[in-house]
Amino acid sequence: MFFQQFKVEGLGCLSYMLGCPLAGRAIVVDPKRTSAITSTAPAPTK
Repeated sequence: MFFQQFKVEGLGCLSYMLGCPLAGRAIVVDPKRTSAITSTAPAPTK
């Protein structure tokens, strides 16, 4: 497993890269500075 954290100075935001070197795949988690998108997301189903 590969994990790297990126910090944007002055914003207080962190982004992350998680991946699998064997599979050659990765995902980036890069939150936006506004909560408008997450506040309108539907509630998770059980």
